[in-house]
Amino acid sequence: GGSLPMHVDKFFEAIGIKVQNGYGLTETSPVVAARRPFCNVLGTVGHPIKHTEIKIVDIETGEVLPDGSKGIVKIKGLPVMKGYYKNPSATNKALDLEGWFNTGDIGWIAPHHATGPSRKCGGMLVLEGRAKDTIVLTTGENVEPAELEEAASRSSLIDQIMVIGQDRRRLGAIIVPNNDEVVAAAKRKSSLDGNNGLAKDTVMSLLHAELKTWDGWLLIPDWPYSCCRRTIYD
Repeated sequence: GGSLPMHVDKFFEAIGIKVQNGYGLTETSPVVAARRPFCNVLGTVGHPIKHTEIKIVDIETGEVLPDGSKGIVKIKGLPVMKGYYKNPSATNKALDLEGWFNTGDIGWIAPHHATGPSRKCGGMLVLEGRAKDTIVLTTGENVEPAELEEAASRSSLIDQIMVIGQDRRRLGAIIVPNNDEVVAAAKRKSSLDGNNGLAKDTVMSLLHAELKTWDGWLLIPDWPYSCCRRTIYD
């Protein structure tokens, strides 16, 4: 599934239900870190499990970063796969020569402290999102937004589009409409108001109908979307 939102984590703590969050991927069998009952820190996914190492590297240089620094999460150990079946190219992209697996996730490792309430937090992993464009929905489905954006950009009604939805139940989109084309489409449907302008609801309706006409755009039915404000409905 998707990541555990902080407000959900806090909610369960507030009502007295202990949640032990964990983290991993299909390629890591799948757990690599988890919160323990004796050290259950909100906002983290806990310490690495036995025989598993986690490090954080710089996105650009690949240099190993010190604890507390944000970067790409890499994993090494017994849970990590040997490679993708009959796909050496994908394997070489995911695994380096030393066996470190690139998760594609952004995170940081909590620094160690000798004293204070945070002394047990040292070494815990905190996740903060994805490094690449892949959107992970709360249903666990992975979506490549670039493919949807490229398809949507073929529409004459859409000038720009950005697909969103990380850690949400379904996809959404922020759309900048093509003024002239939307006005022309509204005229064909006699949707212009008395001032020869377009109401926001009309623009939304036109774009929604347009999205529905393109098979393959909607991986999840009835995705929500919003329009950027432009002169088209001023």
